[in-house]
Amino acid sequence: MPAFVARSLSRILIFSVISLSFVAVGQSQTVRDWINDWGTNPYYYLDSNWGSGSVPDGGEKARFNLGSAYEVWWDDAGLTSDVGYFEVLQGNVTFLNKATDSSYFYIINGSGGAGAFSDFSISGAGTSATISGGDFTSLGGGQVINGGTLTLDGTHAVGSRLTVEGVTGFDVSGNLNINAGAIFDNTVGHIGYLSGSTGNATVTGTGSQWNNSGELRVGNYGMGTLGIEAGGVVNNTVGHIGYWSGSTGSATVTGTGSQWNNSSFLAVGVNGTGTLNVEAGGVVSNTDGYIGTFAGSTGVATVTGSGSQWNNSSSLYIGGSSTAVGGNGTLTIADSGLVDVAGTTKVWSTGTLNLNGGSLTTGTFDNTAGGTFTFNYGTLTVNASSGTFSPGTSAFTLDGNTSTANPTLVLTGGATGTFSGDFRVGQNEQGTLNISGGSQLSNAIG
Repeated sequence: MPAFVARSLSRILIFSVISLSFVAVGQSQTVRDWINDWGTNPYYYLDSNWGSGSVPDGGEKARFNLGSAYEVWWDDAGLTSDVGYFEVLQGNVTFLNKATDSSYFYIINGSGGAGAFSDFSISGAGTSATISGGDFTSLGGGQVINGGTLTLDGTHAVGSRLTVEGVTGFDVSGNLNINAGAIFDNTVGHIGYLSGSTGNATVTGTGSQWNNSGELRVGNYGMGTLGIEAGGVVNNTVGHIGYWSGSTGSATVTGTGSQWNNSSFLAVGVNGTGTLNVEAGGVVSNTDGYIGTFAGSTGVATVTGSGSQWNNSSSLYIGGSSTAVGGNGTLTIADSGLVDVAGTTKVWSTGTLNLNGGSLTTGTFDNTAGGTFTFNYGTLTVNASSGTFSPGTSAFTLDGNTSTANPTLVLTGGATGTFSGDFRVGQNEQGTLNISGGSQLSNAIG
């Protein structure tokens, strides 16, 4: 039982999902179809709202299969109902809490063990389900697939919440919307799980959260898009964008207060194609960061706009892993965007770093593998006590590409730079070099 079940709430509505594996070994499962699309007293607990003339019991399937827009209600009178399976196959249905002072729990027992995506399912192009004022908990898995849409609507007086506890987690191969302070607590998240699938997840509004106790894959085998907007927050352990070969993933974190927090590493383009955009004050954090991790992958990351940050508490690898060259990786920092790296920023030979009006702060800068490094404008700070600035050339020119561009190199905290050739500042236009805190720069001709 999840910890939050201990909260004092006056009413509990329980949906128990019976394992599909039970059906496979011979236990029959009766389907009960909801039939009320006329809108009069559409309470879940009324037998007359079900085609069979009775509310589904603990061994049966509750199915919502009307091709229209309608609501399903509960209130003080609707206390408990056990169902074997819960699915929405067509139409536009809103599960609405008519009370405004109490939340209701929906405890979905799932298929046991790891659970299955089909334990809780929204499926079909044009099909939508909205949870408004409900608190669903699936002890198994869940999914929104085949172009279906699930919305967690936080505008209700008591909010809305979905919890998935099975280790299988949740597959978004349709559309998931978390808005206005709604909360989705999950184990493992997938957006675009199967090859050929397309998934879109949007977390928007202050207080809106998608919390994953495990990893989050944006584009697993298929195509996945993650949008974190207007103060929305996503939390997980490992973050992947474009996981398997052939997959495509894209994540955008935009707006003040919007956050993607990875307690472990974040990889943009693992074996597939991945894109990360951090803009307009959005913030991304992780331990190690990777862009274009393995051979055959493509990763593109852009950090732009005042207040936009990508914080790496360990190291950042562009065009490879921590140990070897990988795929094509490109990082662009522009328009006052900030990338902070506590350890080493490593640019592999297949990597590209474009510093065009933003800032990169790193313990060590290592381009000895001969990646592409374009430093037209902005600030590069190397600040570790044993950190080094190694642009991969024996000589270096710090010079803007226009009359107003002023690339600035800062060595501080004991960081060093050593060049056997020339080091020039402002050869044609302008540049700035700041050395402080015991740091040193050595070169032949300055």
